[in-house]
Amino acid sequence: MNQLLPPPLPELVTLPVTVRSRSTVLKRLASFAVALVAWTWRWLGGAAMCFNFFILSWITSIIAVGWTNRVVQMVVLRCWWWRSPVRDALTFSEFCASLGPDAPSPRPRWFLRNHLRTYVRRPKNGKPPGLFTRIRRILLSPVQSLWLNFKLGIKATFCTYALTGLPCLLMLWSWEQGWINSFHGGYEQAWLGPTMGFLGIFVFVGVMFYVPMAQAHQAATGQARAFFDFHFVWRLVRARITAYVILAMMIGVWSLLLNATRFVVLTETFQANAAPTPEEGLTQFAWYLFKLSLCMFPVYVLLRIFGGLVYQSAVMKALRRGTVTRSEVHPTLRAWLDALQLKIV
Repeated sequence: MNQLLPPPLPELVTLPVTVRSRSTVLKRLASFAVALVAWTWRWLGGAAMCFNFFILSWITSIIAVGWTNRVVQMVVLRCWWWRSPVRDALTFSEFCASLGPDAPSPRPRWFLRNHLRTYVRRPKNGKPPGLFTRIRRILLSPVQSLWLNFKLGIKATFCTYALTGLPCLLMLWSWEQGWINSFHGGYEQAWLGPTMGFLGIFVFVGVMFYVPMAQAHQAATGQARAFFDFHFVWRLVRARITAYVILAMMIGVWSLLLNATRFVVLTETFQANAAPTPEEGLTQFAWYLFKLSLCMFPVYVLLRIFGGLVYQSAVMKALRRGTVTRSEVHPTLRAWLDALQLKIV
């Protein structure tokens, strides 16, 4: 008779239900809104740095380059922090603050100095800073990030043009030689312009195999001489050759799209030449350049970030393979690895 009875039903297990409080949701929404406003400001500020006024844009665009170098440095350090045991004890902002006032910023700024409180309290000559020293540091803090971005941008621009300057001059001279030959009929020297142009193209292609990784290495270390560490950078290129080729293809595709868009806009839709006065035409052309900067700047930042991701992965892979020893790594990077307690096998 007992065999005909159905088995007893199992007891229902009540799982704990976590209900998010309204305050937690509001905090997350507020954090998201603050982050959205902050990155919108960075985007508009970067576009304005790329182009604002003639002549002045040549200086402010250098500031934009320096700011992107700090972004790349932050990306490299954040990727290593993410895979380190320190992540369980310290947030990324707390870890950056533990490295001192000159540490990489978790959120690079355009104007205001990062780690302001730590910088104001930093000892001077081994002693606590005086009142006037603190006041001076506070008064200079609103423009210290701007000055830092400019210094890093100058270094990055100089190092990049140190290698790309010669092939660019050869291509420019080839272009000018073509016009001179057309107007003055120098047929005996007609071969000189195309020859120098093709030579400049081949040299530029060869140089660009090295420049993106060297730019990431300079950005991560913050030092100009790291750009010319040819042996170390080349080993990083070989460590992540597939991702590096993808980066080069992305740079080439974006350059092609940029030039194609500029050609279409200038030839078909741009009406500045038909403006009633030269002043109105110049104003329309300035607005065109600013709109172009709005599209160009975020793509430029994304390409630099991707280059930083390839760089940090290449350093890790080269250390794991043994093609790069820990003593050969730049002292700044080595200090980060030690602080992060990363054990690379």
